[in-house]
Amino acid sequence: MLLKDVRWLRVLALASVLFLVSGASPIAPVDQALAAPAAEGDQKTISVTGRAVLEVSPDTAQVTLGVSQVAPTAAESYNRAANAMQRLVAAIREQGIAESEIRTSGLSIYPEYEWNREERRLVGYRTTATVTVTTRNLDRVGAIIDAGVAAGANEVQGIQFLVREEARHLDAALEQAVADARHKAEQVARAMGVKVGRPVQVQVHDMGSSMPVLVREAAVAADAGARAGMPVLPGTSRYQVEVQVVFGLE
Repeated sequence: MLLKDVRWLRVLALASVLFLVSGASPIAPVDQALAAPAAEGDQKTISVTGRAVLEVSPDTAQVTLGVSQVAPTAAESYNRAANAMQRLVAAIREQGIAESEIRTSGLSIYPEYEWNREERRLVGYRTTATVTVTTRNLDRVGAIIDAGVAAGANEVQGIQFLVREEARHLDAALEQAVADARHKAEQVARAMGVKVGRPVQVQVHDMGSSMPVLVREAAVAADAGARAGMPVLPGTSRYQVEVQVVFGLE
């Protein structure tokens, strides 16, 4: 019995050697067939989005008024516009606006043509001049426009409402957005039975500000209330900020 066992072991050993020499591959280990498990030190995280919207009342207004005059010659057109502009500026100054708050924002002279059967004929020259008034007294904006039109202004190129300390309001919106993101992360973590750790990644999306939209509505309503003066509604400016934060979990 012992001799037979020895011979049988020799046969198995020879077969193993031939198997390896022939180039056959043994069965792949399990850890090669499956994805490697994550390292034990990997941190668990949660990603949330925080948003904030601030409505801020404007504190500054810019009004652009002007005159446009047509005359047979460029010089005559220019002189007419200059005289009209002097009356316009004087009327604006009478509304309590300092000279430093008035600046020339446009001046142009160009030929005026009349078209007839695909032919054009020079009929004169047009001079257009504009000034922009900046004031922090928003209650006087309508009166400034009324006085300007009464003095001869035939160009009203718009009203823009501004916020002087825009950066401060954007900072406040950013802080609120970050607080909103942490609040959301803590709500989810509490439901999962874990705690929120330190932030590991932050992305900020500054969506900027939107100017008041009521100015256009006030201009449309001006025809119906012309006798009472130009209604001017500053509305509010909106500041929006969005942040994406990845917090670690403990």
